[in-house]
Amino acid sequence: MEIHPDNPYYQDGTKKVLNDLWKNHGKVSKAKYQDMCMSAMLLSLVCYGRLHDFRTNEIVDYILEH
Repeated sequence: MEIHPDNPYYQDGTKKVLNDLWKNHGKVSKAKYQDMCMSAMLLSLVCYGRLHDFRTNEIVDYILEH
């Protein structure tokens, strides 16, 4: 990527995306789960930014289970 992972704008943006997209262990509604591509993209952003968040493990588990 063109931006350094420690850049404060990248860190803030990644946290906002994580907060908006990852809720209820990937369950969006009663019968719908998070899109696999979105989950993988989110995991990539979080890992690149080296964010230490409990949801990282949830996302990995979700991808492996689905």
